[in-house]
Parts: sequence; structure tokens; C-alpha cells
Amino acid sequence: LTLQAVQETNSSEEMVTLTGGYTNLTTENHTIVRLLLTTGDLNAIKALPLLATGPVDTLITHTQFLIQDMNENRVVEKPDGNGLFVRNYTEDTTSPFLDSWSIDMNRGLLHLTFDEPVNHSTFFYNEFILQDSSEPLLDYHRLTGGTIPAVFSPLMTINVTFDDLNQIKRKQLCTHRRKIEDCYIIFPNVTLEDMNDNVLTVLNINEGRQAEAYIDDTTRPVLDDFVNINLREETVTLRFTETVN
Repeated sequence: LTLQAVQETNSSEEMVTLTGGYTNLTTENHTIVRLLLTTGDLNAIKALPLLATGPVDTLITHTQFLIQDMNENRVVEKPDGNGLFVRNYTEDTTSPFLDSWSIDMNRGLLHLTFDEPVNHSTFFYNEFILQDSSEPLLDYHRLTGGTIPAVFSPLMTINVTFDDLNQIKRKQLCTHRRKIEDCYIIFPNVTLEDMNDNVLTVLNINEGRQAEAYIDDTTRPVLDDFVNINLREETVTLRFTETVN
């Protein structure tokens, strides 16, 4: 069974072939079958901006092996070019939520996993805050920038800026000593949306979500610059590649 956006296509951006699901018969004469989609298939459908956004771009094709009757006669196939458009369409109105997240302090990466694909173009760095506890914070850092991949996916990887990473280290968030015990994320004011413009469920200041995984910083700092020597003030100024103790 394949969902397609148009009648004839071989583009992976316009079609998803289902990989599984659960079925049940819903009428007395067993002519109607309801298929419960797997999370993977549902997210694959949602991740394609051209597919299943309404009745005009939602049709199915299938082979003869889709199902058979009580006498083992296989169903008549509906091949590409002869698909069947959906009759009733219900849009997604459920807000996405953060399912889990992890941090890589060595490479400066935040891995955010949502329950469904999100639209990367609605992401703003300064809406995401790291703090040292789940309750009203003792110390925190609001992201200022970085890079994210331009893909529609439940997984978003943020490559934080050099300055943000060093500020996180300086403020002793997500530390080597405490691992995830001082590593929480919040986003009390957020505009990140799913593929149907539903805004992400917020995490308020007292609802911090703890990181589920942590990779330690194992990179040795390097003396990057001999900045200055001042013989009158008896000082030497050195610059390193990361925050030092």
C-alpha cells in the first residue's frame, strides 16, 4: 500500500510505501478495514511537504497482494496512474512535543528528538535555554546561534556556536562531574512548528527536561594565542581554544 501525492510518480518526495501497521474490520459484513499506521510510517508521511496535506494530494495505490477475500481471491490492484483519492480527510491538529534530548559536550551538539517531524524553518535558537535544574534556575544559558540541518524530521541536531559552548562550560552547566544531573532544557516561549503549523508544546521554567544521554568533553584545550606581555603591569595574557579553569 502506497500513499501518493499525484497519480503518476516515482519521486521519493511524493510517495510513501507503508512498512507495517495494525488492522481491524469495522463493519458487520467486514468490507471496511481500518489500518492503524506505525509511528515510523506516519512520520514519514508527515515529513513530506507535498504529500497528504489535504484531499487533493492524498491517494493510494496498491498491488494484488494487499488483501484477499474469504475464498483467497486477491484484490484487484490499483497501480501507479490509477490510484484512489481519499474521500474524507482529517488534518493533524496535535501539537508536537519533545520526546527526549541528549548533549555532546565534546563536539558541541544538542540532539532533540520530537514525537513527529518538525519544520526546521520555524526554529529560533534563542527560544531554547539550558539550565542546571528542573526547578526555577540557579544558572542558565540561552542559545544565541548555531546550525541545524535543513531537513523535516523528528530528530533535530543543533551544532551550537563556539561562544555558546564556552558559556555553557563557564556557567558549569552539563558538567563532567554531574553529567546529566545539572543538564536540563526549557523553551517557555517557542515558535517551532510541526509540518501542519501546530506549535511545539512549551517547557516552562519549572518544567525542565533532563538530558537522557551525555557525551563528555575529552578534547584537550590548546594555547591558541600569546596575546600580550605587559612588563609595566607584570602580566602575560594567553588565549586558549576553550574555557579553562
